[in-house]
Amino acid sequence: MWSLLLFLVLNKYTVYGDFNPGTSNYDAYGVKIAVNNMLLVEAQSAAATFLVQFSPYNYTRSTLQCTIDYDDTTHYVYTVGVGFYQNTSAYPYFYFAGEIPNGWAATDSSGHNGTFIGIWVNQDPNNTQSYVNSQQSISCDYFQVENLQFISTYGHQEFFVVAIEPYGQYAIGMATDFIFIYYPFSSSNITLKQSTPVWPNNATFHPLAADATGTFTVVAGLLKNSAQSQVRATPTVYVLRNSNLSILT
Repeated sequence: MWSLLLFLVLNKYTVYGDFNPGTSNYDAYGVKIAVNNMLLVEAQSAAATFLVQFSPYNYTRSTLQCTIDYDDTTHYVYTVGVGFYQNTSAYPYFYFAGEIPNGWAATDSSGHNGTFIGIWVNQDPNNTQSYVNSQQSISCDYFQVENLQFISTYGHQEFFVVAIEPYGQYAIGMATDFIFIYYPFSSSNITLKQSTPVWPNNATFHPLAADATGTFTVVAGLLKNSAQSQVRATPTVYVLRNSNLSILT
């Protein structure tokens, strides 16, 4: 049931100075591809575009694939996501999250900095089946960003993961310094908490992978040990209650 990938990186916890990520490294910082029965999306950082492929994936008479330029060239996308059971047949959408690297620019074109999360929504009045029926190529021109939220009170997060609720209704983000729940279709889009009080004994936890159900989220990562310990970090798995972002076990 769980698709948890444990990237046990034991040799780095804090990055000092500029954050200047390599855009050609598709294994860095997060999951760059997401797919369900209706939609596949890939973040292509080197080209600053998203590749979108609509289902049916075996359809070949015309292309159901298109690309979207990032909404801002200063945005580095850590991860993309879709709900596994998300109903994307009408106005399909996907989540994207990342950071504005301080090695690239102090702020983006709108004056924002820090970590961000939002959704791209396809406002095309025609669904995918209409393009299949007419054998016309699909376009990404109707995609637009909605409810883009910024977290500017914290610095660069070397460890930042996002889990999507299975029906795509919300996302839970976890980083070393903070944790949040993001509702893109609600008037109060994001609830943010400092992460240290969430973990037992006010520990420092570096999240590496997460997966969510409608009730709880499983997150795996590295629990930082004390300076006196011979082991720098301990691989740890927590289960959080989604409703209030508290530890269940």
